[in-house]
Amino acid sequence: MSFLLDLSFDLKNKIKNLYKRSLFDYIVSAIIIIQSILLISFSFKQFCRFNLTHDFSIFSQAYYLIGHGDFNPFDTLQGFPYYQNHFELIMWPIAILFSPFNSSFILLIIQDISIILSEIVILVWVKQISDDNLFVRFLTLIILICNPGLYWGAAWDFHFESLATFFLCVSLYSLYKDRTKSVIVFSFLTLLCGDVSATYVIGAGITSLILRKNWKVGLTQIVMGLFLLVIVHLLDANKGDAISGSYGYLDPGRVNNLFSLFIAVITHPLIVGRVFIDRFKDIYANISLIGFLGLFSLWSLPTIITVLLPSALASYIALIVPGFQSTPMYFVGTLGTIYILMWLKQKVNYKFFWIVSMLLLINSIGWGIVWLPKLDTTWIRNDDRDAKVLNLIDTIVPKKDELIVQNGVSGRFASRPYFYTYQGASKISLRQGNNYFIFAPYTGIEGSSTIKVDQVENLLVKKFGAKILFIKNGIILLDLFSLNKKIIYLNGSSASIPVWTLRSEEGHFSFNSNKKSITLFSGVHSGYLLYGDYWNLLYGKEYIYHIKIKDLKGAAVVQLWDTSSNKLLEVRTIIPMPSFQNLKFKFFFNSSDYIRPYVFQGWGPFSDIPLQPTSKDSIEVRIWVPQYSDVSISSISMS
Repeated sequence: MSFLLDLSFDLKNKIKNLYKRSLFDYIVSAIIIIQSILLISFSFKQFCRFNLTHDFSIFSQAYYLIGHGDFNPFDTLQGFPYYQNHFELIMWPIAILFSPFNSSFILLIIQDISIILSEIVILVWVKQISDDNLFVRFLTLIILICNPGLYWGAAWDFHFESLATFFLCVSLYSLYKDRTKSVIVFSFLTLLCGDVSATYVIGAGITSLILRKNWKVGLTQIVMGLFLLVIVHLLDANKGDAISGSYGYLDPGRVNNLFSLFIAVITHPLIVGRVFIDRFKDIYANISLIGFLGLFSLWSLPTIITVLLPSALASYIALIVPGFQSTPMYFVGTLGTIYILMWLKQKVNYKFFWIVSMLLLINSIGWGIVWLPKLDTTWIRNDDRDAKVLNLIDTIVPKKDELIVQNGVSGRFASRPYFYTYQGASKISLRQGNNYFIFAPYTGIEGSSTIKVDQVENLLVKKFGAKILFIKNGIILLDLFSLNKKIIYLNGSSASIPVWTLRSEEGHFSFNSNKKSITLFSGVHSGYLLYGDYWNLLYGKEYIYHIKIKDLKGAAVVQLWDTSSNKLLEVRTIIPMPSFQNLKFKFFFNSSDYIRPYVFQGWGPFSDIPLQPTSKDSIEVRIWVPQYSDVSISSISMS
């Protein structure tokens, strides 16, 4: 009888534990589904708001051209065939498979789903190595979903690192399960994601060798990775990130291939060490996001090294800032952290295991609390009003014609054969026929000087005869007809800026007959007739601000703002005047007024050194007019 009672009690506990674990699995699944919805929704919002830039343009153009039958697409943004960008051959099957959708938004969906699938692989793996320990599985989930680097990577346009990471995770998991064929297949798929992914496969091969899992498989992976890098070198298919440009500083004039790069790293340890010291905070941030312990696991250390080392040494500092380039180490490194944590539990001390676990939990939640609320404001700068204007312009420009778009809003416009991003270049190549320009200096993820963009707009109209087709909210569409292929040089500058390049809150623009001269007229309401008039001025000097103004019936106010600190520096009043006047105002800027633009860097241990913005113009002139002022302004200037 007692035996039956014991059996009944034991069976009851097993059923109860099974129910608990099943419930936990449901909870994890629900969290992942919610995360997927939020991630794809964010990408959709980013896509609809035109907050995609140069990198997305590269992939979007290739996706469009391949999907429309051009199997050797030319990358007009960079000036060479697309395959020479990073040899990302997987773009061809993706573009062909999804061509019926005819939207580059598919690329963002692939990127998001790849992140989620990588997460699932790691969670399944952890469930097995932790003996289905619910707390360890929960900790793994928290480390992954609270990692802002994953979301920053997804928000930074599109890159194949996320898809390569998924293939890499499956390859490593197959190694863990001793599935040799699967290891090779998914290593091959990883290599299809480009030259960068070759380092991932090499790292996975080293993992196999040092763990003595299967030396033949490990050696095969290393050979596969090296073979791809040799092919890339022979085909000159690494122009998207040339070795000489990224690492040439290690040994100027000599670093032009992988072998010379390896020699430069070995023979210049002081330079390498100095770079690591300078970028320590960003290196720390990436390692902290995986919980630190992954550095000591043989499962993850090779991947961390092959991912972190090239990024840390690259001359372009943005590559070491937490983001898309570190995606593989975020997943594999988290796995390594759990491996070490389980070792502490089994071999060291159970109490120590809990102390370390709590510290990891606090660390991950801290990163999430500090950084995740900044995701939207960091990566989505356009409002619905700007997006509607850009969407309208996208329908106006014919696909066959050349289009040059300011980088900050360029991504969605790239689905065409001839496309360029304007990033302050001094010259632009024009093809025969209509050449359209879209400038949006006040919107998008943009670091260009607004005053320089305004000057270029004026130069295209005044010197090269471009027609102004559309103006709204400071977004401008120009059409420049070119009889022959030629290069135009945009080196000219002027202190005088036409008002049509600026923004107006309570006014409207009026074209003259040839659409080359526009006057700004006030409306019936009071408000800013003109704003967004930015200037890059030197502090400690005197300047004269010129305004061509006419028919002012009520007093107007000229305001000078320091936008770096949102501080009103000067105010001038314009008295009513019946006729045309060219007014001058003197302003003196004290160096003590300057405040360096603030860039969010996190807090305490949850901080890094983010990519600093390009120097922008911080002094803004705004002109306020009263109700029914009936005033017109044709140009402004600063000297």
